[in-house]
Amino acid sequence: MNDIGIVYGIINGITFFIYGIDKVKAINNKYRIPEKVLLLWAFLGPIGGLLGMQLFRHKTKKVKFKVAIPLFLCLHLFVFAFAHPVFATESMPSSWAISELMKPKKKGILHRICMMTYMKIFHVKSL
Repeated sequence: MNDIGIVYGIINGITFFIYGIDKVKAINNKYRIPEKVLLLWAFLGPIGGLLGMQLFRHKTKKVKFKVAIPLFLCLHLFVFAFAHPVFATESMPSSWAISELMKPKKKGILHRICMMTYMKIFHVKSL
């Protein structure tokens, strides 16, 4: 496992732990961890936040938590799947994908963004 994976696991563990602490504080009517802090940690470690919500049954009725944490997880999955350099070096663009990008379709802003993303991911200088 590389260093990024270890750090990511630690951050998710801390997030899970923070959600557990806040749940215990809520049960004991003690000073609580602010929601902004919980959401910040969930942004950094959404797996720990989601597990903390479900296992501790904490903040499960709050709409912003029910929406934000899965969105954070989707964002992390997107970044790891499409922008992480390990994935970019292990796979190569197919001839079909290159031909699709070369077709003279509507060349709007979305098409340009997709082309630039594709070129960055696969380290293609020009199509």
